[in-house]
Amino acid sequence: MSSDFTPAKRGDLVAIVTTERAFYIGQPSTERTRVELAIVRSVSREGVVKAVRYAWDSSPVGKNALPDRGQRTLVIGQDRIDVEAAMAMARAHTWPGHSTVKPFDSIAEATAALRPYLRTSAHATPARPAAITDVPVTGFAELAGVLDQHAADCGWVVERSDRLQEIADGDLRLTPRLRAAIEAAATACALAADTVTLLPGALRADLDV
Repeated sequence: MSSDFTPAKRGDLVAIVTTERAFYIGQPSTERTRVELAIVRSVSREGVVKAVRYAWDSSPVGKNALPDRGQRTLVIGQDRIDVEAAMAMARAHTWPGHSTVKPFDSIAEATAALRPYLRTSAHATPARPAAITDVPVTGFAELAGVLDQHAADCGWVVERSDRLQEIADGDLRLTPRLRAAIEAAATACALAADTVTLLPGALRADLDV
């Protein structure tokens, strides 16, 4: 098991990430990501998520659902986030005009939606994630762990993207050239984060790790 693995606990929040390839007649196939929020209901002795209750499960008792093998689970500990408030937000995130819960379209979108519920100041500057380049990668299992960690750390890049966009949209009297440069940087950060979050799914799809 990789040294980047973070054990889950019952009651933690978990993002279930599904990457699918969509096919349309007369068009090239595209990769589509779906992110659903859930509460951890059962874990193995090692802390691996075994069962969850999804935000869309509104039944009084709720059913335990086992994440599929092809899905990724990104755990956020209950010591880091208000799980109940985050789940209430997820249940309120519905398709327009319907009561059906709508999954998030990317990890970046889910990260932005969860940010207000983190147990830190909403205005605090996020700390840069610790470097993990020294983690030895001697096999595909270790590579999967490193890619998972990189994907989880993309929230820091998304924070920077959002901050740059706020500056571009603010009241500063920026020149058109400077505003365009800041907006381009914000877009580049967001695209980089989305691209990195696709790497674990690509690895597992090709090698079944």
